[in-house]
Amino acid sequence: MHALDVATIGVPADATPALLGFTMAGHIVGRAVPTATAETAA
Repeated sequence: MHALDVATIGVPADATPALLGFTMAGHIVGRAVPTATAETAA
């Protein structure tokens, strides 16, 4: 996940992942990686 400093970056829905990444690069203010955890009954 990425946190951006703008609400929209103006990339069309059919844009390539490369274009999206290039356009986002200048607006990233934070990144996160979700991690799933679970507990099992003993």
